[in-house]
Amino acid sequence: MTEKEEIKFVGAGGAWSQEEEAILYKATLAGQAVAQIADRHGRTVGGIRARQKRMCLREERSGALIHPLPPLQHFAKPDSLRVPPQFAAAKNQGQSVPNRAAVSSQASRCF
Repeated sequence: MTEKEEIKFVGAGGAWSQEEEAILYKATLAGQAVAQIADRHGRTVGGIRARQKRMCLREERSGALIHPLPPLQHFAKPDSLRVPPQFAAAKNQGQSVPNRAAVSSQASRCF
């Protein structure tokens, strides 16, 4: 991977915010090309398509966009539910961390 590609995909693999999901939804609604959306978000084309599926904007099997688009649904955790950096570091070191699953259980199925 070249340095330019590393810079281009700075958001690739990172957590999505509700704000970023709203921007993705508006861009999809406006008919922007997936490549343009990916550039704007600093993510890969595959990452954008995957998030669109997760947000119920694409058919699960065919991958085609759903027309008309359903209302915006957020699947990203609100900032208040994100794991604080100190807990993430502890988890990476194999230490026990508070169980946040009870607070942040949201179905990933559409409709």
